[in-house]
Amino acid sequence: MKNVIILFTSSIFFIFFWGCIFKLEDEKYNEGESYLTISSDFTDVAGEQVINLSYSSRSTTRSENVTKVNATEVFISDDQNSKINFSSSAPGRYISLTPGIPGREYTLHFTLSNGKKYHSLAEKMPISPEITNLYYKFEIDNSQADYIKKYGYNVYIDFKDAPDIGDFYQWNWIHYEFANVCALCSQNNSFENSKQSCIKAVITPNNDNANKDGANYFKCNGNCWDISRSDGFNLLSDNYYNGQFIRSVKVHRADFKSLPSEYYLQIQQRKITKSTYLYLKSLENQLKSNGTLFDVPAQTHFNFNVFSDNEPDEKILGIFNVYSYKMKNISIPINQIINGNLPTAGSPKLIPYQEGFPPNIVYSDCLNGYNRTSIQPEGWKY
Repeated sequence: MKNVIILFTSSIFFIFFWGCIFKLEDEKYNEGESYLTISSDFTDVAGEQVINLSYSSRSTTRSENVTKVNATEVFISDDQNSKINFSSSAPGRYISLTPGIPGREYTLHFTLSNGKKYHSLAEKMPISPEITNLYYKFEIDNSQADYIKKYGYNVYIDFKDAPDIGDFYQWNWIHYEFANVCALCSQNNSFENSKQSCIKAVITPNNDNANKDGANYFKCNGNCWDISRSDGFNLLSDNYYNGQFIRSVKVHRADFKSLPSEYYLQIQQRKITKSTYLYLKSLENQLKSNGTLFDVPAQTHFNFNVFSDNEPDEKILGIFNVYSYKMKNISIPINQIINGNLPTAGSPKLIPYQEGFPPNIVYSDCLNGYNRTSIQPEGWKY
């Protein structure tokens, strides 16, 4: 069976959109077909610009790992005859530390180890407007039966749309929360940092890590933050708002909590290309209609802006994503009582210890990753 090309995501199929990584668990189409997948986000912000290449599973009936793809050359060219080279940092992963410049046009090129070449259409990096206002409102959602979801704060932004016709926006969020516990093991198990796993251990009745629920909690060895991110698509076209000052765009809902007292949030406002907007809308509409990305014919997602040089009819899924963005932070007093409105149910369960840890307690390292970091978030103040 001939390989079919997908421009999409990385090894476990993620759509990478800053705080919004939309997870696609091993994408499968027709039995026996394998798809080259790619995730490519190119921004105007300093830091890693990343392109990931892999092949998907050929089987729709059994679990099969994806295969990372090697490329002999990956680069982006612009309309000023400049070239940005990407180097391999891991199998199937290619990075550059050179950001784009809003207003310039960029084209993605890559060559696989089998000699096949691919390119994108030229995409002009849009210029993102500033976030004029970022604010929150305590609002009761009476459609929610769960008290935790009923009470909360909606987060909104205001911004000025450019006078150009055909602007497209996407908003993402990321929430950081200080982590007291970095590992959890079942009863009669301890945690071993060198293996980053739970191991059998002799637990005494006075074990300082034991909780009354029978589990063993292990405090973080130093400062650590848990991370949660956008889980959907928040998109806007300026068709009806062109050049206007746009107010009260809802970008997040923060549910009420007794602890912690502050809710730290980062909001990113992206100005995206029309290609990316149409691609994301197609995914959003499919999710709304079917509840999954895989319930409609695969052809509906192919060939948005990337093509094969060698075989023009090859099907390519995904997008060469070029955008600029602005970001702001906000802290919400998440346990504040507004006009007497306060959930009556109990507080969320607390980790069983805060201070005064015995010297022989077992600690767990804070491993930097997608859902956790030891790096203090920008603007963190509590």
